[in-house]
Amino acid sequence: MTKRLPTRVRRCAVAGALVVGVSAAWATTFTPAPVPDLDVAIPSGTPLDWKSELPTRYVRPESLLAITRGSDSDTAAPQRARPVVRSIDVVDPSDVLTLDFAGHLGFQPLDFPRITTGLQAAERPYPPLPDVDVYWRTTVALLQMMLHPARVLRLELMDRLLISGEGAVPGLEAATSLGELSDEVRAIRAAIGPLPPRPPDPIAAKDAYASMMQRFVAEELCLTRPYTSDLAFADRLVLLRDEIVPYVTPYATCGHSFARRNAIALLALIDSPSSSEALTRAVASDDRVVQARAIHGLARCRQRTAAAALRAELASAQDPVLMAALIRALGELGDPAAIPQLLTTEGPQHARSDLFIERLIALTRIEVASKREPVETFLKPWLSVSKDAGFLRADLHPAAQPDNPDPPDARAKVVEQLARLVSARLDPADPARRAAALEPLSLPATDFDRFNRHRCATLGAVAPLARFVFVGALGTLGAAGVDPLTRIVNDATCDSDLRFAALEALPLQERTALAATLAMDTGTGMALRIAAVELLDDLHDGRAVPAASELGFGPGLTLRDADQPLEHWRLLIAVQVLGRRNKIATAELVQLLRDVDPRRVPHRDTLLERATQYIADAQAAGGKKSELYRLATDLLTSFTDGRILNGPSGPDAFADDVKWLVGQAEAVIERPKTEAVKRSAIRSIAGYLRVFVARWSPVGRYTVDSFGQVPLLETILMELARRADEASVDALADVVRDRGHPQRAAACLALGATGKKSAGPHLLYMLKDGEPFVRLCAYLGLKRLTGHDFFVDWLAADDKELERGFQEWGRWLVRGR
Repeated sequence: MTKRLPTRVRRCAVAGALVVGVSAAWATTFTPAPVPDLDVAIPSGTPLDWKSELPTRYVRPESLLAITRGSDSDTAAPQRARPVVRSIDVVDPSDVLTLDFAGHLGFQPLDFPRITTGLQAAERPYPPLPDVDVYWRTTVALLQMMLHPARVLRLELMDRLLISGEGAVPGLEAATSLGELSDEVRAIRAAIGPLPPRPPDPIAAKDAYASMMQRFVAEELCLTRPYTSDLAFADRLVLLRDEIVPYVTPYATCGHSFARRNAIALLALIDSPSSSEALTRAVASDDRVVQARAIHGLARCRQRTAAAALRAELASAQDPVLMAALIRALGELGDPAAIPQLLTTEGPQHARSDLFIERLIALTRIEVASKREPVETFLKPWLSVSKDAGFLRADLHPAAQPDNPDPPDARAKVVEQLARLVSARLDPADPARRAAALEPLSLPATDFDRFNRHRCATLGAVAPLARFVFVGALGTLGAAGVDPLTRIVNDATCDSDLRFAALEALPLQERTALAATLAMDTGTGMALRIAAVELLDDLHDGRAVPAASELGFGPGLTLRDADQPLEHWRLLIAVQVLGRRNKIATAELVQLLRDVDPRRVPHRDTLLERATQYIADAQAAGGKKSELYRLATDLLTSFTDGRILNGPSGPDAFADDVKWLVGQAEAVIERPKTEAVKRSAIRSIAGYLRVFVARWSPVGRYTVDSFGQVPLLETILMELARRADEASVDALADVVRDRGHPQRAAACLALGATGKKSAGPHLLYMLKDGEPFVRLCAYLGLKRLTGHDFFVDWLAADDKELERGFQEWGRWLVRGR
C-alpha cells in the first residue's frame, strides 16, 4: 500500500523516523512485505449504473385507486413496472478492505444525537435522523474516487452524491479532513447547503380538499430522506400515487429546500404522466440537488419529451458535474438531435477525460447513422488509442494509492472500446467494424479486481467501466451480437444486473425464449429468475404464467425466510403476475395474507427488538443503577463480537454510549405509565444502535426490515381487490378492522377498488377511526366505490365534523343500496 500522508500524519511519521533511524538498515533487510490493507471494490459499469447505490421504493404499476380489469386474462392490467433485478443492498464489508477509516484516512466518525430535543424528539422527528447506510455509501464513494480515479467516473460519483442530497452530508462532513478530496467534498457540501431548521409550511390551495392534501404533503414530505435503504421515503404519499401528484407539484418550486428536493425525488419515483412537466422545468433550477434529481429522474423514466430542455441546458452548462449528467440523460433517452453537442473532447482539464467518456457512452446509445460523416471524423483518432494519450493518462503520483493500483492505460482502453462500438453502430453490416468492436471478447481478461466479486469471464478484456455499454451495443449489431449476448446471460461469473442487461439486449424471439428458460431453471439465482418472470410479463408473453406459478408455488406460496428480501420479491412478482391473469385463487391469497403478516412471522433479532428488550429488562430491574449499567454494557458489547474495528479499545471505549443508554432507561422507569416516553426511548435507542454498529462493527452488518422494503402486503391486497368476490371483501374488511395491522390504510383503498356495495359499510365505519390517514383512505375508497363525494377535512376535523361526514355518507349508502 502506498499513500501520500496528510501533513498532520507526515509530521508524526518524521518524528518517528528520528527514533528508529539507527536500526533502519536492519529493518530494511528483515521487514516483511506489507499486508494489503487499503482498497475498495469497483462494480461493473459506471457509478450511475450501480442501481443499489440509489435505492428507490418499488412503485406498483397500478394505483389501488385505479385497478384495471381486462376482458380476458391476457389483457388485464396492461401497465407494467420496468423489469429489473430486484434486490435490497447495503454496503457489504467485503467491498471495503479498509474499515478503520478514522485511523487510516482521517475520516471522522458519524455524528448522531444521543439526546434529541425539540422537533427531533417528536413522534415523527424533523429533521430525519442520519441514515447509517447512506453514510457508508458516501464514504465508500469517496474512497472509490480517491483510490481508483481511472476506473470510475468521478463526475458521476459527485452527481450521485448530489442526488443523495442531505443524506450524504454526514459522510461528506466525516471526510472534510481528507486532503486528497477536499475540493470535491467542499464543492458538493456547499451545493447541498444547510438543512432548514423547521418543517415546511403548507402551501395555500384554492379549495378545501386541495388544502387538506397539500397540508398532508407538507407533513409527510420531510419525515424521511430519499435513497435510504429502508425505502421508507414518503411511503404514505407513494401509496396514493397519481391522486397525490397534483398536490406534490407545488412543492417542487417552494422556498423550503428540503421539501423542494424531496418533491422532485417523489415525482420521479411515482413516474406519473402528470409529473414529467414539473421534472422538465426543474432541469433549469438554480438548486443543484433539484437539478441533479430531475435529470436523473427524467432519464430513469425515459421521458423523451424532455430532450429539448436537456439539450438547451447542456448548451449553456459550465459545471462539469452538470454537463456529465445532461450528457448521460440524453444518451439514455437516445436523442439523435444531441449528436452535434457530443462531438467534442473539450472541457475543463480536470474533468476532460470524464466528459469525453460520457459523450462516447451516450453515442453508443443513440442511432448515429443519421450523422455518419461528422461522427466518423470525430471517432477516427480514437479507434486505436496509445496508452500515452495525453489527458486520458492516469496520475502517476496520486495522493493515495491502493494495494492494487489502476493500470496507467485503463482510460485509453475504455475510450478505444467505446469508439469502436460507436463506429460499428454507424454500419453494423460492415464485418471489419464489427470485428474491431468485438475484439475485446476474444482477448484475455485483465485481472485487476482483487475482490473477485465483479468478474465476467465471457466479456474477456472488456473494460469493467464499459461493460453495461458494451452489452447494450451488442444488441444493435444484429445476428453477430446474439451469440455473445447469450453467453453473457448464461455466465454465472457475471453480475446478475449485467446478465439481465444482456438478456434485454437480445432480439425479441431469443430474449423471450431465454427468459422462459431462466425463469423455470431452479439452478439460476433467485434474483435473475424473478427478473426473467417480470420480463416475460412485461412483454405479455404467455410463458409468464407457468414461470410465475413455478416461482410462487414451486418453492411454496409462503414466506420461507422473513429476513431475506428476495423471498418477499419472489412472492410479490408471482402474486402480481398470476393475479392479473386470474390464475391464483382467493383462498390462496387470503392464506398468504395471513402467512406474511409481520406480527406472525418470526424474525431474527432486529435493532428495534433489541431496544425493546433492553427497556423491558431495565424495567424488570427496578431502576437499580448497577444492573442498568450491566444491561447497557451487555447490549453494546453484543454488537462488537469482542472486537473494536472503528475506534479505540479498552474498558472505557464506549462509556458515553453506556451512560446514554442508562439515561434512556431511567427516563422510562421514572414515568412508568407514560407509554409515549417508552415508545420514544425505544425508537431513539434503535436509531442510535444503528450508528453504534456503524462505528464499532463491520460495515453493513445490520440490515433493515424486508417488510418495509418490499410492498408484498400491498400487492396481495391489490390482487384481492381485483378478484372482488365476497371472500376477498371479507378478507379486506378483516384487515381494516384489525387495529394493529400495518396495512389498514391500503386495505381501505383496496375495498374501494372492489366496486362491491358490500364494501361500503366497512369503509363507512373507518371514517371515525382514530388514525387520520386511515380515515383519509376510507374516504378515498368510498369516492372510488360510489362516484359520490361528501367532504370534511378527514385529517384534521374535530369529532363533530367527523360525525357530520359519517352521517352524510351513511345516509347516501342507505339510499344507494
